[in-house]
Amino acid sequence: MLAVPELFTLPFQGVRAQFYALFFGACALALALRDRPFVAGAAAALSAGSWQSGAVFALLVVGIAYRRTGAKSALRSVAGGGVVTAAVVLAFAAAGALAPMVVQTILAPLLAGSPYTLAERVSSVLLVFGYGSLLLPVALYGWVSGAVRDPGERWWILVGGLLFGFQVLFVDMDGSTDALQLLAFVALGVATAVESAIERRSTPADRGETARPDGRRIALAAIVVAGLFVPMGLAWNAGSPPPRATLERVQAEAEPDAEPPSVTPDDADVPSMQTIYWEQLEPETCHYRVSWNEVRWVSMTDDRLDRRHCDAWPERIDRR
Repeated sequence: MLAVPELFTLPFQGVRAQFYALFFGACALALALRDRPFVAGAAAALSAGSWQSGAVFALLVVGIAYRRTGAKSALRSVAGGGVVTAAVVLAFAAAGALAPMVVQTILAPLLAGSPYTLAERVSSVLLVFGYGSLLLPVALYGWVSGAVRDPGERWWILVGGLLFGFQVLFVDMDGSTDALQLLAFVALGVATAVESAIERRSTPADRGETARPDGRRIALAAIVVAGLFVPMGLAWNAGSPPPRATLERVQAEAEPDAEPPSVTPDDADVPSMQTIYWEQLEPETCHYRVSWNEVRWVSMTDDRLDRRHCDAWPERIDRR
């Protein structure tokens, strides 16, 4: 995960929902694996509420609970998620903000997504991962080998990796943060592949119950990996190495021809997300993040970037 610098640099530039989705999703998986289904379901609901693709964590948590301890635990996971979802929806309804919540979390993401080609999405993923793309085949091997060697315990790594891979290729991949959940599962896949390689090289005595991990070796390996991949990731993003320039050209050539929206992010007179975040400003307009998805939604609904009342349904949706 250290190969993608955005993981530790973008949080300083303002709120990104994907980071919350990753945090709560990771907590949900950890709780589910510790047989805490109700709390795991609640954390998974927080992940899905932070960002739509976090719903994958909810599916995984329910599946893990069912596989480990049966249908009752799966129902507890669903109940935990239902409690959190109901509380959030009721809070929005009480504040008179139910309509904008549905518009912003369901309608706009579904209808205002950017047009794409598969070649463009593949290029985008490779550009995000940079030199870390070399680990993608290793992660895929780890997903499959883990599911084959221990299907009862490791199936969710394969399923989660495939679902988040589907997300970045066919659903939503407008920036590096959209690949963070996939990045986490790539890391899990690499760890599983390394574990598999160690087991193959170990002796029967090493596999016994008395075997203990060598903390010094683990710490040394972590330092070496960090020292290798962090500079590589920074070099990939700060400079323009030949593979990056080639991928950018392929990405540009693969972009589909589409009519540009009637407005652009430059038309918005709002402070940057970084300024809003660090100075704790309260935006004066409804549209202040001004992503391309948001701009396309404004164009489709004949909305205005300077609108100050955010509690209405769109009067018109033009999907041309």
